Amino acid sequence: MPLRYLIVNQTKQAVLATRGRLAAHWWERAIGLLRESHLEPEEALILPGAAAIHTVGMRFAIDVIVVDRQGTVLAMVSGLPPGRFSPWWRRARAVIECPVGAIQRSATQVGDRMVWSQTQP
Repeated sequence: MPLRYLIVNQTKQAVLATRGRLAAHWWERAIGLLRESHLEPEEALILPGAAAIHTVGMRFAIDVIVVDRQGTVLAMVSGLPPGRFSPWWRRARAVIECPVGAIQRSATQVGDRMVWSQTQP
């Protein structure tokens, strides 16, 4: 059973995802969400070490949150459609891919601090 992560906007005390996954290995980052048909509202994928992403081959749009080494939100993209490439963010140390609407639901803004912790599967 894969590990699950709780992802929280610590600044706003808002939960972004209760069933986050961490793409810890290069092959998990390479595959990302390509095998998925959608994301449930409580799901997200954390891509450590990512400074850019793409949605080529994906079947659905996603919200994207880019964080630095401290978890501070550097940038966000709402509703990135399939077949697109994101910008490259110089100070990025992780990207969180989540369902469309997650940014709005969690009231996340640039400058907020995101944290994630392992939970029971």
